[in-house]
Amino acid sequence: MRRFALIIIILTLSCVFAHAQEFTATLSEERVTVPDEPNRVGLQMVKRSLMFGPAAIRYQQLVDPKQHDAPVVQRYADYTLGLYFPRYTWNWDLEYFLSVTVTRPGQEPVNTTRAVLQEGMYILQQGPRVMADMVWPLPPAPGRPAAKMAVRLIALADDPQWLYLRAGVEGDPEAKISEVRLHSYPTTTSGPPERQRWVTTLTRSVQMGSAVAPLQPAEEWGLVMHNRMAQEEGGTLLVMDPREIKSVGAVGVYPIEVQMQTEGVSEVHVAMGYFRETPWQKAVDSFRQAAPERLKRLQALDWTAPVDLAGWQKHKQEVEELLKLTPASATEFGPEWASVLAHADEALKRLAATPGDSAAARNFVLLNRQARDLKSRLYEPALKALIEQATR
Repeated sequence: MRRFALIIIILTLSCVFAHAQEFTATLSEERVTVPDEPNRVGLQMVKRSLMFGPAAIRYQQLVDPKQHDAPVVQRYADYTLGLYFPRYTWNWDLEYFLSVTVTRPGQEPVNTTRAVLQEGMYILQQGPRVMADMVWPLPPAPGRPAAKMAVRLIALADDPQWLYLRAGVEGDPEAKISEVRLHSYPTTTSGPPERQRWVTTLTRSVQMGSAVAPLQPAEEWGLVMHNRMAQEEGGTLLVMDPREIKSVGAVGVYPIEVQMQTEGVSEVHVAMGYFRETPWQKAVDSFRQAAPERLKRLQALDWTAPVDLAGWQKHKQEVEELLKLTPASATEFGPEWASVLAHADEALKRLAATPGDSAAARNFVLLNRQARDLKSRLYEPALKALIEQATR
C-alpha cells in the first residue's frame, strides 16, 4: 500500500512540474565579472530582473567582492533600480524609480536602496494576485539589532493599470522610514523644448521647475504627473496614504521626483498607476473621480504573504517518505532537508507569536517552495528505487 501511495505521489509530481510554465511571474539573476579596466579590476556586477503581472523591475549593482560586496558607483549604470510599468516603455523611471531612507536612533539617515547590495528579489504569490519582495539589509549600526528594508509589490489581475507598493523596516522596531522618493518620466524622457512637466493634484495644478514645489498631503494625496505643450497623452498616477505622510513635494523638468517625508512610521504604502493615449485633462478628471475609492483600496489591501500550512504538511510528509526509499537520497539530500525543517520551524514559531511578521511569512513561503523543489529532485531516484524493487 505504501509503494502504491508513493507511486501516486511521484506521478502527481510529474504533472505538477509539467505545468510550471503557467506561472505569471519570473525572476532571473546573474553575477558577472566586469572587464578589467583601471579602478575596476576584480569588480562584479549583480543583476536581477523581475517580471510580474503587468510590470517589471530591473536591478543591478556593481560591487567589490574584496570589500564584502561593498557597492561601487563609478559611472552610469553601475547602479540601477528601474520600474517598467507598463512594460517596454517609459513612464515610471527605468533607471532610479525608488529610494527609501531609513533613520535609526543615534544614526545618520541611510538611503537603503543604494547603501548595501540588495539581498534578493523573491516571488511570493502568483495568479489573480501577484506578490514579490525586494529586500536590502540595513548597514550594521552599533547597539542596534540586524534589520532589513523590504519593498513589497502587489499587482492584481482585476486592476492591471495599478501597482501597489509597501516599503517597510524589519527587525528593528525603532527604525523608521523617514523619506520615500519616486521618480517618473511622464510619457518618455526627452521632449521638444516647449514641453512642460506638470503635477496636478486633487485640488490644483503646479508647473514643475528646479525648486521643490510643496504640496499638502492632507488634501493633495493623489497626484497626476503629466506634460503640457507636447506629449500630453500619457503620464503617471500616484496615491499615497495621507495618514503616513508629514510633508510632500515635487520637483524636476526631466524626471519628476515626488519626495514624501513621513510621520515617523515603519511602513509606507502607495499605489502607482499610469495613463496612455488619453489627453491629460481627461485623465485628471477620471483620476479625481476615482481617487477616493483608490485610496480606500490601498488602505484596505491585504499585504499578507500566503502561508500554506496544509501544503507544507503535505510536502513535509512526501519528502520524508521519498527520502526513505534509498540510502543515497537520504545521504545526498538529508542535510538540506534538515536545514529546511529547522528554518521552517523557526518561521512558524515567529508567525505564531506575531502573525503579521512579514519577514517570517516570506521565509516560510520560500521554504515551502524549497521543499516542493526538493520533492522534484527526489522524484527520479525514488522512481528508480521503486522500479528496482518491483522487478526483483
